[in-house]
Amino acid sequence: MIAITITQEIKDLNPDLFKQDVGIIKQLKEIPKSLYSPTYFNGQRTDGYQTLPTATHIADGFFEVITPTYDTSIERLGALFFDADKFTYPIEAIPQAEIDEVVIKAAKDEFKNNLEGVFAYATTPDGLNEYGIKIGNDGKVVTVLIP
Repeated sequence: MIAITITQEIKDLNPDLFKQDVGIIKQLKEIPKSLYSPTYFNGQRTDGYQTLPTATHIADGFFEVITPTYDTSIERLGALFFDADKFTYPIEAIPQAEIDEVVIKAAKDEFKNNLEGVFAYATTPDGLNEYGIKIGNDGKVVTVLIP
C-alpha cells in the first residue's frame, strides 16, 4: 500500500487520478502505471511510471503506508498521517464505554440466540428494556426480558 498527499500541482497534472481536495491523503494499492509526474519530464505522461526508481516516486510524494500492530479489542487506528518518510496510523485507545457497549451487545446476542421459540423482539417505548416475544404451547403470548 502506498499513499500521497494531494497537492495542487499533482491534482492539476492528473485530474482523473486525483479528484480529492488538496491536502487530502490518498491511498493506492500500488504506484500508478502511468502518471504526469511533476518531477520526471514535467507535463508529459510517463507510461511505465511504476518501473521508475523509487527516488522518483518519493520526489513526487509517493510513500509507503505502514500499519502498526495493535490490540483490536482495546485499540483502533486513527487517521492516516505523514511521518517523515512514510505514512502511518496513530494507535488510539478505545474508550471504556465503547468496549463495555460491545461486551453487553455480545452478551445480549448470545442470550437471544439461546432462546427457543422467540418469533420477535420488542423494545419498551422508553428504550430501556428489550423483550423476546414467543407463543407458549397453550397459545398464550409470553415475553422474556432480555438482560
